[in-house]
Amino acid sequence: MSIDVEKLIQPLSEESPAGENLEYDNAFTTMEREAEGKPEQQMGDSVVEAEGPNWKEVKTHALDVLERSRDIRAVVYLARAVLATEGVAAFADGLALVRGYLENLWEPFHPQLDPDDEFDPTMRVNALSAIADADATVKEFREAALVTSQVMGKFSLRDVEIANGTTPAPADPEAEVPNMQAIDAAFLEAELEGLQATADAVNTSIEHMGAIEAKVVELAGVHYAIDFFPMTKELKAANVILSEQLARRGVGEAVEGEAAVGADGNPITGEVRTREDVMRVLDKCCDYFARNEPSSPVPLLLQRAKRLVSKNFMEIMADLAPSGVAEAEVFRGLDSE
Repeated sequence: MSIDVEKLIQPLSEESPAGENLEYDNAFTTMEREAEGKPEQQMGDSVVEAEGPNWKEVKTHALDVLERSRDIRAVVYLARAVLATEGVAAFADGLALVRGYLENLWEPFHPQLDPDDEFDPTMRVNALSAIADADATVKEFREAALVTSQVMGKFSLRDVEIANGTTPAPADPEAEVPNMQAIDAAFLEAELEGLQATADAVNTSIEHMGAIEAKVVELAGVHYAIDFFPMTKELKAANVILSEQLARRGVGEAVEGEAAVGADGNPITGEVRTREDVMRVLDKCCDYFARNEPSSPVPLLLQRAKRLVSKNFMEIMADLAPSGVAEAEVFRGLDSE
């Protein structure tokens, strides 16, 4: 593992489980500064090009902070840093550390919950939300190598989607556009063990994301739920690509797009014609939210809708608006007796 998760989720001491708050420490401020990179600058008549984050420095300083403090902000920076410097497999370790913090260190870790501020978790939630930031971690994941071939080079999720037409090609006419022939060749030539490790890491990352999303809701409340779908979507796209390429090499089976099936496993095709079809569709909707948006309250409403499917009009009225049943009786012309 690129990160010693078990070590870093342990309390630092009984007296001070999270250690001191280092947000003004040089290591912490340097970590944040190096993660921002440098914008383009005008120097007289010349232009100094922008510089991206220095992820090696970010990793170094994040680990320094975490040796002395248990801080979720440093954990998220570390996860992003290992993704950029070590790749997709290492990102799974970063997410494991995030998950471990939520499951083991929620009470003490920094930034700490302040009783004078009604234990407001906003700072923690803001730090965690960077994992699903389309312009930050999601972009970094899309540009990380899914396959590395000594002959054909490296190709990312973004490269694959440009090549297969899922993502538009760069507007720059001089930009090199990847093609599927080269990408397929890279997957065939790449070391099989490394390819399997990447696929396993992506699967593990999907599991971690689901656990993280659910844990945030459990600990911080539905009001502070984070939409991790942008990252989960990319992880699942990578999973499909990797499974297809491994299947071409005789390992496992390709993961297809999720078929519309009900809870009984029967496909939902064509029109919805019966109440049983309705129940299967509602089951499928509940399954979707359980997998992709576990913090959503929508399944509660869907489950209620399922209960109403078999009821008649008056039974539904009694369930939805008990006070309106008497008026409904009048409209129907029924004897109150």
